[in-house]
Amino acid sequence: RLWDLASYQQFDELPHPGWVVAVDFGEVNGDTVLATGGQDGKVRLWNPDSGDLIWVSSIAHTGCEKEVCWIESVAFGEVDGYPVLFSGGEDKLIRVWDPATGDQIAGPLEGHEGPVFFVAFSEVDGRGTLASGGSDAKVWLWDFHG
Repeated sequence: RLWDLASYQQFDELPHPGWVVAVDFGEVNGDTVLATGGQDGKVRLWNPDSGDLIWVSSIAHTGCEKEVCWIESVAFGEVDGYPVLFSGGEDKLIRVWDPATGDQIAGPLEGHEGPVFFVAFSEVDGRGTLASGGSDAKVWLWDFHG
């Protein structure tokens, strides 16, 4: 659901299949976008102004004991001037997406011993750094630079 924070009124509802457990705003080509993830294991990118679906990832988080693994977290970042989108899943993996196209551009990043519940991106000492945390009680730091 999208809410107007000035009036506290809902102004749109995005039709997402199943539960949604991850959302993050980002920017692609100067436009604000919204990434979502959840029960069906796929990342979706939306135009929050119109409510239009821009793309759905062709690759899902898979490999769990069930057919599809939930996406537990999404986060936008910028690597060498290019926007990127990260998703962490129940499959213990982090996938790296091109938010302009929906293509997986790196990874999956492996190392966690359980579901990846959180991903967050920032610059640390001028270097793109992804932090991830999960059920294995570990925080990983991933270095992204050209």
